Amino acid sequence: MQPSQPMQAPMPPTYGTMPPQPMAAPMPVGSGGAGVSKWLSVVALLLAVAALAVSVVVPGPTGVKGDTGPQGPAGQDGTNGAQGPAGPGSLMVTASHFSYGTITTTCTNYAGAEVTITVPGPGTVLVSGHVLGRMDHTAGNSVWMYVYVERSGSVLCTDDSYWGYMSVNSDEPTGMYFDTIPVMHAYGVGTAGTYTYAVDAECGGVGGSCLLLESALAAVFYPS
Repeated sequence: MQPSQPMQAPMPPTYGTMPPQPMAAPMPVGSGGAGVSKWLSVVALLLAVAALAVSVVVPGPTGVKGDTGPQGPAGQDGTNGAQGPAGPGSLMVTASHFSYGTITTTCTNYAGAEVTITVPGPGTVLVSGHVLGRMDHTAGNSVWMYVYVERSGSVLCTDDSYWGYMSVNSDEPTGMYFDTIPVMHAYGVGTAGTYTYAVDAECGGVGGSCLLLESALAAVFYPS
């Protein structure tokens, strides 16, 4: 017996004289595709940036108005404004005074009895009021007193019929006599400013003395 031989694979048959060609290596994948993807990513990023810029620069359409919100709390009061100019009507100021003022035979100012008014322009100031007078009288003698409203500082006792008057006749018994004496005077003013009017008086007669005890005055401005 022959020893057994290892079996060999059969050889493929050959046809003609050309040996079989080796298979072509596949084309590498990745280099071209990766480049395209990279450029597409860059283009997408640029488009996104451009869209964001357009959304910022070009406003969108106005939205629908929302509901009215609740009313807020009241704010604090503001500061007071400057006082406005005087109106076209009249102005009035009053003043009163209490003191003993001895009146002599010469024109005497009753100190403290005055009224001051500030006016916005030309017009007329009418001063009116009264003073309380006292006379110490001796029977058989007559005593009299004239009272005036004048511009402050003048002390003229001008006899212009705008005076008040008090007297005690000689046939009256000796004693102390009191009387309320009305006074009034109108003065024109040419310009805006502050004006003061005072009470002046003079006493006459024999055997008596004159005093003023109080005054009440009102100054009313009437514009031209």
